[in-house]
Amino acid sequence: MEKAQDNGRQEQQIEHFELEKIPGRQGADAKFSHNGRDIVIELKTRQFGHGCTTARDIDMSWVENKEKSEMIWIISSYSDPRNISSEHYVLFPEDMKPKFEDLKRQLNEGSPRRCGIDDWNAVKRLIPPGSPGLEKVNRSMMTKGVALNNPKIPDHYISKHGHRVESLKDIRKIIDKQKNI
Repeated sequence: MEKAQDNGRQEQQIEHFELEKIPGRQGADAKFSHNGRDIVIELKTRQFGHGCTTARDIDMSWVENKEKSEMIWIISSYSDPRNISSEHYVLFPEDMKPKFEDLKRQLNEGSPRRCGIDDWNAVKRLIPPGSPGLEKVNRSMMTKGVALNNPKIPDHYISKHGHRVESLKDIRKIIDKQKNI
């Protein structure tokens, strides 16, 4: 049921911001054209006063791909799970840098209950090079083994780093003021 509500809210965001939906489940959710260029967008929703989730099984390549992209994130709030409210934030690549750095730190360091890349590299040094299955295990560890499951972008991060917007016109104004978008 929650997935259908997520999709419904995403459709509302596309309509509200007059965006073009990008089909499929990989990469960006929507886009719009600005000064002859496509601006790609990640759409997220969150309950008022809460953070929003990012994605399942986040590994280092996911973070690096998002960092390299010029994707912007639109995060809309809701109190009724069936409808987005009038509270929307947009986060640009520069705004997301601290979050991406934090995700990379979590992936590298791990946690008391989850192996990190640093832990795996220490263990891997104990295994003789060329050992049967080492490459397969390494690939598994670097993707699923150290992956983060749906880490959140906290509410305080969104309000501190995001730009409050009401419409696509607001987003266009911010883009026009910033030189690196």
